Amino acid sequence: MYLGMSYRVVAFISPIVTSTDDEVKVWNPVKRGCYFENERYLRYFRIYTQRNCERECDSNNTFKHCGCVLISHPRSLSMPVCGNKKTQCVDQTQRDIIRQEIRYGSSYACRCLPSCNDIDFETEAHWRPWQFKVNSTFASVPATVDLNSTSVSLIAVGAKKKYLNKTKRTALIGSAAYVANIGGILSLFLGISFLSLFEVVYFITLRILINLWNMKKRDRRIHQQHFWVNSDFKKQPFIP
Repeated sequence: MYLGMSYRVVAFISPIVTSTDDEVKVWNPVKRGCYFENERYLRYFRIYTQRNCERECDSNNTFKHCGCVLISHPRSLSMPVCGNKKTQCVDQTQRDIIRQEIRYGSSYACRCLPSCNDIDFETEAHWRPWQFKVNSTFASVPATVDLNSTSVSLIAVGAKKKYLNKTKRTALIGSAAYVANIGGILSLFLGISFLSLFEVVYFITLRILINLWNMKKRDRRIHQQHFWVNSDFKKQPFIP
């Protein structure tokens, strides 16, 4: 935002705080969607932020394709600053990066994910031409200031809300919550308990063994009855 001469600007700032639960630290950064401060090394910055990562990536890509960097890029002492002859190369490199981000995603070229813990600020500004006039509010203006040949601007900055917005990244269902939910659902629909587990074991093992034993016992009894019938038949006298 630029402040022009003879303008009155009123700006509102809204801080946005983002934090991440420690439980998701074991997740892959791509799956998590963010980097912690010590997970991504930056050559020119001590603290990782998405903006720092993008600036360093732009500097590396420009130096790779053009052999130099812009004066606004972070750089080492051995990296020269691009002159007017490299303007076309720098512009082409920036266009190629933007084209790749549009085609494959915003994080394709640099893979700069947001910070897991970050503080950002949203700004909203309103401005209009302002004719400065001396009144009681500005009675402290030095007498040596020539108001006829001086342009005066005013900027007022304040908070848009009395409270701030805070978001937190966390697992939708953690490991403990997942186990608890599964147990609750099984308890609700199956009435599962330790007694029910023993019943399942009983019907899977003991019941099958008992049924097999009963079947063998019944076959043995049928075999004995058949033997007795044949023996009685042989003892009866033959009548022609």
